Amino acid sequence: MSSTQKPRRSRPATVAEVNAMRAAGKHSVGDNLVLSVGPNGSRSWIARIKVPNGKRRDIGLGPLQDITLAEARERTREM
Repeated sequence: MSSTQKPRRSRPATVAEVNAMRAAGKHSVGDNLVLSVGPNGSRSWIARIKVPNGKRRDIGLGPLQDITLAEARERTREM
């Protein structure tokens, strides 16, 4: 693993951990779900899924202020 890569998450993030994620970048929260934090502090959910041809796709689910962690996980599972 290079020095710029974040370590893999060993367990899904809790609500408190998600609320503490404020650094700009993409943060894995487990369950194929990512919290994207913009340079201005905006935070939104991204679902990482594999489509039938085997490629990975990132699909935006919406902003953190509108979608809870539980809702984001459920939407990701449905995909």
